[in-house]
Amino acid sequence: MWPFKKLPKEPDVDPSPSPEQLLEAIAAVSDQLGKFIRWSYRIQKSQADTLAKLETLVSDASAMRGQAQTAVEASLGYTVRGMMEWLDDLDTLSDSQGQGLVIDSALLKRWSRQLLDRLEDLGYQELAVEGKPFDSRFCEALGTTAVWEGENPPQSYAVVSVLRRGFRHKDGLFRKAQVVVYNGTQEFSP
Repeated sequence: MWPFKKLPKEPDVDPSPSPEQLLEAIAAVSDQLGKFIRWSYRIQKSQADTLAKLETLVSDASAMRGQAQTAVEASLGYTVRGMMEWLDDLDTLSDSQGQGLVIDSALLKRWSRQLLDRLEDLGYQELAVEGKPFDSRFCEALGTTAVWEGENPPQSYAVVSVLRRGFRHKDGLFRKAQVVVYNGTQEFSP
């Protein structure tokens, strides 16, 4: 037994269409081709407009990102400068404690340490200049002293007092330390 079914015979088609039928078919194809060309032109124009709008949005977003970054950096700089000023004020209060002011020095030191910790979290490191030879790259000398109360006087031109702390940020100097330098007669030997 044969497993396939026999297909029905196809109807006879006239292989030679009339000229009117050919003209109608050509007109229909021409009409469809015209519609396709107009449609593709509209799509192409729409794509060009969309692409131009997208490029504008990308450039606007980039400009806004730059403005936001500038605003964040300015705000951070303002905050850091404020924190450093508070630290300077705390140092001044701590130094003036012997002048009749009753201040809890442990509290002042704790506040100073907290501010220093926050500054370090933000990438600002204090310059350790006290007791070291004066270096104009990191310090501003606001005064000198030849008087030393104590046993071992420091080397000449060594920083004996820090009036305002200095800081570095990301491999660069952010603020120089303001210091007092000892100008005694003893020579510095490394």
